[in-house]
Amino acid sequence: MRVHTTIRSLFGRGEVFLASLIFLVFVAAGCGGSSGGGSAPTPGPNNLKAIVVAPSNPSIAAGTKVQLTATGELTNGTFVDLTSAVNWQSSDSSVVTVGTTAGIKGEATAEGSGSATVTASLGSVNGSTTVTGTAAALIAIAITPVNPKVPIGTSEQLTATGVFSDGTSQDLTISVAWDSSPTSIASITSGGLATGNGPGDAIITATLPAIGADTASAAQSGISAQTTLTVTAAVLASIAVTPENPTIASTTSLRLTATGTFSDGTSIDLTSVVSWTGRVGQLVEK
Repeated sequence: MRVHTTIRSLFGRGEVFLASLIFLVFVAAGCGGSSGGGSAPTPGPNNLKAIVVAPSNPSIAAGTKVQLTATGELTNGTFVDLTSAVNWQSSDSSVVTVGTTAGIKGEATAEGSGSATVTASLGSVNGSTTVTGTAAALIAIAITPVNPKVPIGTSEQLTATGVFSDGTSQDLTISVAWDSSPTSIASITSGGLATGNGPGDAIITATLPAIGADTASAAQSGISAQTTLTVTAAVLASIAVTPENPTIASTTSLRLTATGTFSDGTSIDLTSVVSWTGRVGQLVEK
C-alpha cells in the first residue's frame, strides 16, 4: 500500500520559491518492515557550537535507568541529535554508569545512591548533566496502555511506570525486563515494543531486576506487572499521512505521522513501521 504527501519549503531573498518534497509511504505485506530514515551526519569540528544534554539533572531510583540525549547546536543555528555520535563518560562509575556502545549510548544507570556528572563530548565541545541516584523503594509497576489490541504484523509501544516510596513516579520502560508468552502470538523488545505475530492473547510481563549491589535495588527487584496483548486478524485498509501537504521554512524540519486504519475499524500509529521515501520536486518561482 502506498500513500503520499507534499512538503513545501519557503525560501527568502525577496522572492518566494516553492519546493515540493513528495514522501511515499510503503507498507510491506503484513505491515512488516522498518523505518527508512537514517541518522543525521556528524557535524565537523568547526560547525559544532555547543552540546546540550537532556534531561537536565535527573533523579532516578537506585537500580533504574534514564536515557540521556545529546543535542548539538551548529554554527548555522540548526540543531542535530548527536546521542549516538558523542563520547559518553561518567565522573563516578560506582554511582552512575553510562552506555558507550551502539544501542545503549547515553543510557545512564544509577548503581547506588549519590550523584555523578555525565558528560557528552565531540572533539573539543562538550555538555553535561548531573544524574542522582536515590534510595527510594519501588512499590508498584503499571504497564500502559492496559490490555492493548493490535493486528498481526503491527507493533505497540508499551510503557512501564514505577511508583516509589517517596511519592515519586518514574518511567521504567528501559529499566525493566520485558517478557511475552507465548512468543508465537507476540514478541517484545527490551525497550517495550510489542509486535503481534499471530492471532490470540499473549501475557506481557515487566519485571525490575536488581542492578549493582545497592540495598535499595536489591529490595525492589522482582516486582512486576502484567498486561494482556490481544492480536487480531484485522487487515490494513488505508494509511493517512499527517499533517497533510504542510509548508515549512527552509532549513527547518517537520515530523510526519502515518496512521493506519484496519478492517475492524481500529486506527494504529504506523510511523515507525512503514518505509519512508522522498523525492524533491521542481522549484517553482512565484
